[in-house]
Amino acid sequence: MKTINVARSLGPNRIQRIRLIGVLALIVSLAALAYGRETRMAVGVRNAVFDIYQNVLPREVPSDDFPVHIIEIDQDSLEKVGPWPWPRTVLAALAGELLNQGASVVGFDLLFPEPDRYRADNLVKVYPRLSDELKGQLLKLPNPDKALEDVLRQPGSYMALGRAGVVDGRDRPSDVAAAFIVQAEFSGDRPANLLSFNSAIANIPELDHVAAGQGLLNGPPDRDGIVRHMPIVAEVAGQLMPSLALEVIRLGIAKQRRLDNAQSAVPEIVLHAPNGRLHAVTLGRFTIPVQVDGRLALHFTEPLSVRTSSALAVLNGTLDPNKIRGKLVILGPAAVGLEDNVATPLAARSYGVDLHAQVIEAIYHQSWLVQPRWGRVLEWSMAVVLGMMAVLALPLLPPRHAVAVTLFGAAVVLGASMAAFAGAKILFDATLPLLGAGVPAAVTLAAILLETEQRRRALQASVIERRVEVAAAGRIQSGMLPDPASLKALPKAIDLWPVLEPADAIGGDLYDVFMLDENRLYFVVGDVTGKGMPAALFMSVAKALTKSIMLREGARLSTAIGDANREISRDNPNEMFVTALLGVLDVTSGEASLCNAGHENPIIMRSDGSVGEFAMEGGLPLCAFDGYVYPVETVTLQPGDRLVIISDGVSEAMAPDRTLFGRERIAKALRKGGGNETSQQTVTRLITAVRSFEAGEPPSDDLTVMAIGYRGEGATPPNAQ
Repeated sequence: MKTINVARSLGPNRIQRIRLIGVLALIVSLAALAYGRETRMAVGVRNAVFDIYQNVLPREVPSDDFPVHIIEIDQDSLEKVGPWPWPRTVLAALAGELLNQGASVVGFDLLFPEPDRYRADNLVKVYPRLSDELKGQLLKLPNPDKALEDVLRQPGSYMALGRAGVVDGRDRPSDVAAAFIVQAEFSGDRPANLLSFNSAIANIPELDHVAAGQGLLNGPPDRDGIVRHMPIVAEVAGQLMPSLALEVIRLGIAKQRRLDNAQSAVPEIVLHAPNGRLHAVTLGRFTIPVQVDGRLALHFTEPLSVRTSSALAVLNGTLDPNKIRGKLVILGPAAVGLEDNVATPLAARSYGVDLHAQVIEAIYHQSWLVQPRWGRVLEWSMAVVLGMMAVLALPLLPPRHAVAVTLFGAAVVLGASMAAFAGAKILFDATLPLLGAGVPAAVTLAAILLETEQRRRALQASVIERRVEVAAAGRIQSGMLPDPASLKALPKAIDLWPVLEPADAIGGDLYDVFMLDENRLYFVVGDVTGKGMPAALFMSVAKALTKSIMLREGARLSTAIGDANREISRDNPNEMFVTALLGVLDVTSGEASLCNAGHENPIIMRSDGSVGEFAMEGGLPLCAFDGYVYPVETVTLQPGDRLVIISDGVSEAMAPDRTLFGRERIAKALRKGGGNETSQQTVTRLITAVRSFEAGEPPSDDLTVMAIGYRGEGATPPNAQ
């Protein structure tokens, strides 16, 4: 395969211009990325890539290690127990049964912001026309809120209630939002950029003040409505508050410490926020890497049925206690219409209760996603390095190789990003180096293709121009040779026909024919070394000098060829040489004087049909040695004989298998002629045989054939009327 030297083809100026364009594209690309890093489109592309990773490589959960179990208030529960909201007596029975069956901690993914609608005082307000006696009996009924309060109060009850953060005061904020209780204790640095809510929807005081803990239920999804992060710690109405998942873990640690009679039974939540920038949260043995706003990037699993049970199974006693014994339990809605639907990268519809469980699992298994600070530095560094490599290297490669290298580089970046996700749970953003380096690479490739196309067009125009010039030169060269049709004016004793077919538009072969006087015919067939324009120019000089000298010297062939050798050699800086066969034929006697300067020996076709080579002593090609004395050799043609002179384009013509035509095939082709054959027919038959032998392959050299038939003095042409 031919290797293209792109640097030589384009030239240093074009390469420098391409690189300058690429550098400008790199600067613009990096500036645009820095400015639009957090735009909706940029974030959407980045999230889409990470979502693909989540779907291809979801988080694996050990089948025997589920620290959390979900109790769902599902559709079956609603159908059997009744529509939501349930009386809090039912929820109290549900929570009590979970504790009785060994649940370590119960977290409520539920809100109780108002008194139970089934309380007697509410019923009296709904039905004001009831008799006083009936109202009195109703008011003696047990308070449903008191039933749940009693469960929350009972010794060893580790239960956490939820709160919903509110951005402003218009979404039903609690009247005590600014003064609600937070059981969790914090230490460490105070973060400056936490996720913040100025109010909250809290539970009624009867429940909120007796619960073992309180945790935040909600956090904002990403701009596309998909939840990819969950808050671990947030600021609500000026107070630090853990998420429900973290609070459930805190209560679980507290319970275990109490059982172990530990000296400090209440674990603190330690915030690591040097310079006000939160980067980790420590609780007990867990150190959780978080973003500066306190959110954790989740590595999701699909919703798993093995970690969920129906609330109905708890209420009717069919739940296997082993599923919840010693586990952290999250109780929450998981039915259509309960307004707790969320979308995750793995599920278009999931439930908030599942998100809390996934956070707990991620913390227990330390299987979260992180985006370290050095990752951003690496992303930008790769964008700059790859961009500069593309700008510097691509102009030196052939266009197809440049495209292949660019695609390979993109594949390597994507592969590294996915490997970081799969192996180290690192969110390495491939879109930044891909766009940062991809844009200048694409611009550089476009510049290369544009410059290459311009270069191609320029070369094409040059080639066309050269072809026009070569064609004109070919016509001029052909015009310098005697026209075979003009040779009809030769004496009737002579039947001469020459043909020269150059391998290209122009060639290095030559021939010439003219009468020195009314009885002597001069002829020459020559071949200049090389091909193309240099050979054609040298051929023209050789022909002109040879003719001039021959006309000056007359019949003195030996003197003429010596003078021609000297004159042609005089201006020959490229040290080219010419093979030639020169001759003078006396038309009255048929005697031909020949001088061979390194050329092919002539062939004699006798009138009896025999064909043989006239072996000559010959000499060196012209221009090979100045002062060389060429011998003159004679041969006599009888009436009906023919002298055939060829160039090596005949004998060295090649078949597709590189076989040479050779002398035997020349003789065989010439022997097929009849007694009345003309020289033109002889030449045509020989050339036809050569072209048939080549089988359509381009000719390897110029081809010249000259046939000189001798009819004898006073003869008339064959078939003359």
